[in-house]
Amino acid sequence: MLLTRPPRLIATDYWLLTGNDYVSVPFINKEGTIRQVGLIHQLTNSLIQFEGGEEGLIKPYVEVDGRVLKTEFQWSMMEHWLPRGKIRLAGLEIVAEVLAPVNTKGFLYRLAIINRGDKRHQLRLGFSGCFRCVSRSIFNSFPLKDKQVVFDDWTKTLVLSTGSYGLIPSLALGGDIDWLESRVSAEGYQLQKSCSLDCGERASFTLYAAVNKEPDGAATSVIHLRRQGWYFLYKETVSWLNKHKTSFPRNRFRTLFYRNYWFNYFYAVGKAVDTGEIVPVTSRSTRYYVSSAFWARDSLLWSFPAILLVSQARAKEILLAVFSRHTEHAGEHAHYIDGSVLYPGFELDQAAAYIIALASYLKWTKDCSILRDDSLRQGLDKVMQKILSNKTKLGLYRTFLDPSDDPVSFPYLTYDNVICWRAFKEIARIYLLMGSKGGYQRFNNEAEQLKKNIYRYCLIKGPTGQMFAWATDGRGNFELYDAPPGSLQLLSWYGFCRQNDLRYKNTVTWIFSDNNPYYCRGLYAGVGSKHAPHPWVFSLCNSLLSHKADEALDVLGRISMDNGFASETYSSQTGKALTGAAFATCAGFLSYSLWEYFCNN
Repeated sequence: MLLTRPPRLIATDYWLLTGNDYVSVPFINKEGTIRQVGLIHQLTNSLIQFEGGEEGLIKPYVEVDGRVLKTEFQWSMMEHWLPRGKIRLAGLEIVAEVLAPVNTKGFLYRLAIINRGDKRHQLRLGFSGCFRCVSRSIFNSFPLKDKQVVFDDWTKTLVLSTGSYGLIPSLALGGDIDWLESRVSAEGYQLQKSCSLDCGERASFTLYAAVNKEPDGAATSVIHLRRQGWYFLYKETVSWLNKHKTSFPRNRFRTLFYRNYWFNYFYAVGKAVDTGEIVPVTSRSTRYYVSSAFWARDSLLWSFPAILLVSQARAKEILLAVFSRHTEHAGEHAHYIDGSVLYPGFELDQAAAYIIALASYLKWTKDCSILRDDSLRQGLDKVMQKILSNKTKLGLYRTFLDPSDDPVSFPYLTYDNVICWRAFKEIARIYLLMGSKGGYQRFNNEAEQLKKNIYRYCLIKGPTGQMFAWATDGRGNFELYDAPPGSLQLLSWYGFCRQNDLRYKNTVTWIFSDNNPYYCRGLYAGVGSKHAPHPWVFSLCNSLLSHKADEALDVLGRISMDNGFASETYSSQTGKALTGAAFATCAGFLSYSLWEYFCNN
């Protein structure tokens, strides 16, 4: 069996991240260095990154009485999303803050210093950095040629672009204009101010960064950010974050919840800098190994429920974009962000995901007006045609790849057919809302018949008693297995059976037993898979949504994953990420699972 397994992480360094609809800032280390700034670019179907390499793209710089200080900040996340670092050195209190204001094509980085000592100091403070390259990423990153660095005297900004003028976006940097001192070369820059501080006095320097589809737009966008200023933009951003919080108890999981709640919202979806269109992706961080692509399962089953918690308007935008752009190839393994096929291979659960997400939106918002959209109605037809084309004589639905994107041993997966059953139940109700009693009757009957066929063909006698098989050929051959991205543990959550159903309980018992070769014991236990034989974060989410929440909460309360952000898998010995760092759509499912357990039980 040919698998495309995730690369194992060699080490999990300390990083924080932030961002907004247009800009991702995925690499902020303890020293406050930003290594990379990214954006979504529809013309090239990719993420574009401005990279500084090991030296950093943007690095805070503090010189006191002629000596450059080595900064290593103690970081926190204001409102669970705005990085803020503090340090005390040489009698000075230094604060570094990164702010990506909502709905802007840029971000700000502010250094503030207070003299807490008993003598006067001469200071230089600002930012320096190195320009290694501009790169383009979907799965892998490829440096683009003809890097260009210029200082625009009209806007007093430093502009990084490539020779592909008008095709590849640009990044512009500018400092507090009244204090600007600059040194610029082809390889790097320094923007700073000089001042002196008596005891109790304070000073600050703000770097303004903006992106746009070409150099002039990036440079003038910096001017716009300067005109608004740090305090106004900070206040507006905090107000937006507070307005879009959801209720969550003040317990030890609150930070984990909100960190992943915002991470999903800003990194599993964004706006393309060249078109302004909404674009769902797996992650806007290239630290995730397949970042800038569309998986219907990732965006619609994992990320979407948490998006609904944040913003119904954003959820509607996503649905309209997905149904107009991606349904032509519904169910195909991975799409480019324009909807064309990136990685072929039919996956039944991904086709069903469109229907399940639409149904969840309708239940949550009661907004039936979305059903009048022509592109959505046409998309519904395409999705249903794709699903129905995979029905076989047995009355089960086949798939080529499983929910881990791996080839199947047998064509009928129990989980996938249950997801299909759920989609039929939902599309029946949707047709009723659209005024089609015939559509309701057809798919309600189809759901009932499929349920009977699942019980007929997918139940087997296993080591723990009668249980659900992972896969079957419908002729008596079956596979005992489970994969956390599409676990049999979720059968009860999707409403297919009750949690006290003995056959379901036997299945879950098998998943968490030594009969399952991918059950990982250790300090931080969990279920792995062939795709990645380490405990998956999805395993913990699945347990929160079923009857094993206590064990999952115990592990979640102790693991670090990727610095508190969701990863694909983690070590059963250390709790740190082992594969798939910065997994934004998984963060959505994690935050939603926590909300479901604590707030919606």
